[in-house]
Amino acid sequence: MIASSNDAQPLLLVGASTRAMAFSAIRSGFRPICCDRFADADLQAVAETHRITNWPDGLGDVLEAHPDVPVMYGGALENSPELLEQIADRHPLWGMHSGPLNAIRDPFRLAAELNRIRIRIPEIHPHSEPPDTDGSWLLKPFASSCGRGITVWDDQAAHSATLDEPHYFQRRVDGMACSALFIAPPDRSDVRFVGITRQLIGTPQLHAPPFAWCGSIGPMVLPVGTEHLIRRMGNFLSWTFELCGMFGIDFILDEDENIWPTEVNPRYTGSAEILELACGLNLVFDHACQFVPDQDSLRSAVSPVSPAPADSPVLGKAILYSDREYTITGSPSWNSAAPDLSLPAVADIPTEQQVIGPGEPICTLIEGGQSLADCEARLHAAASAIQNELRAATT
Repeated sequence: MIASSNDAQPLLLVGASTRAMAFSAIRSGFRPICCDRFADADLQAVAETHRITNWPDGLGDVLEAHPDVPVMYGGALENSPELLEQIADRHPLWGMHSGPLNAIRDPFRLAAELNRIRIRIPEIHPHSEPPDTDGSWLLKPFASSCGRGITVWDDQAAHSATLDEPHYFQRRVDGMACSALFIAPPDRSDVRFVGITRQLIGTPQLHAPPFAWCGSIGPMVLPVGTEHLIRRMGNFLSWTFELCGMFGIDFILDEDENIWPTEVNPRYTGSAEILELACGLNLVFDHACQFVPDQDSLRSAVSPVSPAPADSPVLGKAILYSDREYTITGSPSWNSAAPDLSLPAVADIPTEQQVIGPGEPICTLIEGGQSLADCEARLHAAASAIQNELRAATT
């Protein structure tokens, strides 16, 4: 197990869940200080961890206790640009500021810009022009993350809580949900294309809520022309919106292999961990380099250790959600070893006596496979085994 030393370069990580970022940060040579909503057991075992229950107001005390330490954020901080600007006033912010953040997260601005290079996004309507409630549209909050608040726009959606917050409508497109990951340099030169993953969305075998992101499998290989268009889109968005660092583009791949971009996540994404472990990358370090002028000095200071690429052609992660209330007692078989930062089979492990309610995440599973389908089947089997163990412990 790789561990960070106390004299390593500190890095504040902030997000709903920071475990994946923290493991990557440690492999990259940093000493992570983590603020999130869960403070999972495997995260506490390797890093200074703060569970923020009054999110995001509770971040203030931790940030003040670590002045001038660089801050890197994950989901869903892209929906809090004012908070990020407050952080940037006191800390080096290794991530995008409110200007490009607000622009790239505006679906109408995104659609207008992509139209200039003849890339279409699914048709969108403002909240003031609701389409017919025939089930062919989605109701989406502007401040969404991991699928929160997305619902089918039909007669039942009239009772959706999403209508009480800023929202818009987007036409549904059939196909495979995918995500492409890039790293943009600060000088608006060509972006680095990291890879493509298939997204798991609302998977019943994982008890995930409808439209909830619940995992990624990759890397995916697409036809040359399709991948070229995705790379071109990454460069265009980077130049147009002045992006810097890591960002992901979510898109639907239809049966004719057309791509339909749906949103841009300007941060460390859920799929980043899979591409890191599958390909032997140090993405937190690579992201940090975009915000530090002297990259050679940074490399000397942190001494990143790249993980060995996975043995299997593809790698997948899946978030297992709870279908009932569980209380974590004893020491489950999947929580009996020290955290494996190189390739954990189970991660985001709940703490002793933690109560997990219906619809809440239990843990993350990581499996290899010979193909996307094989990997997904292995993830489902691993999820079933953990669920059966939890049920047996509570009966």
